[in-house]
Amino acid sequence: LPKALPTTFGTPELLDHAAASGRRHLKLILPPVDLKLNRPNAVDAQPFRNEYGINDDDVTLVTVSRLVDWMKVEGLRRTIHVVRTLGRELPLRFVIVGDGTSRGELERLARETNADLGRTAVVLTGELLDPRPAYAAASIVVGMGGSALRGMAFCKPVVIIGERGFSAPFCPETADSFYYRGMYGLGDGNSSNARLIEDIRRLAGSREQATALGEFSRQFVLRHFSLQEVSAQLDEFCRAVAAADTPQRHVVVSDGLRTAALVLGRNVVPGRLRRMFGR
Repeated sequence: LPKALPTTFGTPELLDHAAASGRRHLKLILPPVDLKLNRPNAVDAQPFRNEYGINDDDVTLVTVSRLVDWMKVEGLRRTIHVVRTLGRELPLRFVIVGDGTSRGELERLARETNADLGRTAVVLTGELLDPRPAYAAASIVVGMGGSALRGMAFCKPVVIIGERGFSAPFCPETADSFYYRGMYGLGDGNSSNARLIEDIRRLAGSREQATALGEFSRQFVLRHFSLQEVSAQLDEFCRAVAAADTPQRHVVVSDGLRTAALVLGRNVVPGRLRRMFGR
């Protein structure tokens, strides 16, 4: 994008990168969460629990996600593996809400896990128009991005998953890092699932800790991600941009030439090279 164009970014890390590249008209706009729609007791979880056979003593893991290869499916595979590993010592139930191209693979893994444990431990609901009953029924939310934030708004403890083996609980020790980088992470590529197993075992084994982390998470979202606060910030930014002086002509021309050169360099030149070498 042209550097003179006023631009919003969704994490402080991206904002810092943009400032370091020479952009000046910047604004941090965090992903907003509607805290009226997403709150404890906003919906009745019992019909959802009845429909999917969730018992009162189950430790229910919930993920609301697109079921696709890009970014998502790795963490879902790993969480199913956790249930298969811990499911004999803990009454774990994993509910996956969503749909996508990876659903068939996940259904196969669910069948294998359920057969191995001798019970329905992994359930796929498909896409739900309103996933809030799933959040309300959760003991622990496992996810990333906006889904993790909505789980936090429901006062649930959350384990953030990412790619390349990443996982970490949202807690006072990790909150600043997740705020800065976003509700996501990249691991070191280690194929071991030990960290996610231990995170879920710890939360599943301590109702007091899970409750405390859920309350901490709700307060964190209230402070930083409320729809009202984020909307007010965006409104202020838009008004300031509308009232600002038009950039000087030489700035606009310079910015336009720079953008055109980047676009041409990324699209036209590689295409010409492919044609030249027959690829």
